[in-house]
Amino acid sequence: MVGKCCCSEGSSSHGKLSSTGGVTGISVCGNTVIEHIEVGDSCEKGKHSSKVESTKIIAEVDIGFGNTLYIRGAGCGLSWDKGVAMKNKDAKFWVFECDKCKGKGNFEYKLLINDELWCNGDNFVAKYHQKNIITPTF
Repeated sequence: MVGKCCCSEGSSSHGKLSSTGGVTGISVCGNTVIEHIEVGDSCEKGKHSSKVESTKIIAEVDIGFGNTLYIRGAGCGLSWDKGVAMKNKDAKFWVFECDKCKGKGNFEYKLLINDELWCNGDNFVAKYHQKNIITPTF
């Protein structure tokens, strides 16, 4: 299924959204990630805005069927000792969301496959109360 963005940002189509069976999906519109709830071939109007109160980390990575992406860190209730499973939104989109974070500024985190295999490189840095989009490698 392909969804269209129906926001009022100057265009009615900001890219393609591939999803399965009408579930919530994710589309990247320029540098902005837009969450869509599919209704037929389009999203519901008003489901995305520039105001973000929750902290979201969105990872674009295909880790293979049957695997789960985990997040560890020092912020948003995360720990470096045990990971939290991220929600799989699409074949290659994973989301961690915290709507109770009271932190300000930034925090560090890292992703793992099945809470065992660390992603390559240094820790990622996220900003509280914003959408943070990354493309990790393993």
